[in-house]
Amino acid sequence: MRAILRGLAVLVVAGAATLSLSSAASAATADDPCEVADGYAAPATCKVLVEDVTATCTDDLSGANLAYALTVQGGLQASTVSVKIGDTAGHSATLTGQPLSGSVAWPSAVSAKTATVTFTTDTPTPYAVSTTLATPNCVSAVLAAEDPPASASSGGVTQVLAATGAQVGPMLMVAAGLLVAGALALLVAHRRRAGAR
Repeated sequence: MRAILRGLAVLVVAGAATLSLSSAASAATADDPCEVADGYAAPATCKVLVEDVTATCTDDLSGANLAYALTVQGGLQASTVSVKIGDTAGHSATLTGQPLSGSVAWPSAVSAKTATVTFTTDTPTPYAVSTTLATPNCVSAVLAAEDPPASASSGGVTQVLAATGAQVGPMLMVAAGLLVAGALALLVAHRRRAGAR
């Protein structure tokens, strides 16, 4: 009799465990249509595609914007993404809860010439896609980090102007000397004429 009761208890426990597992699998499938009941990813039908990504300077050249457009495929039901912008120097910034298409301000800390933008879906199972592009030249730190400073050209012009001024100085001195010599010659000639009378 005890053996029968133990057997029934084991069956009840096993049945309860099976029901809880199946309900958990159903919940996972309901939350994420790209995930099958056993927890493994479905075949590669759910993905994010980058339709367009462009980094442009603002009209006043004080910063830049990243414009992008994404589409999702398969059963992926994503309406927002996280946008991570990073450069080869290790600087990065992440903006969460962004729409599938739109525009975000380019982070000024991301200043190396090459940047990577990663879009990750805000879904129970995140799907990500990355793309590489050039950092906009108007990001001020770009020139400071990797290129000659923007003031180098104006500094060069200033140096040329200073050198030009230095070359004019001796010419002015020569001209002044010739003027004095001419004035003396006229004075001597005038005295000779006066003495001859």
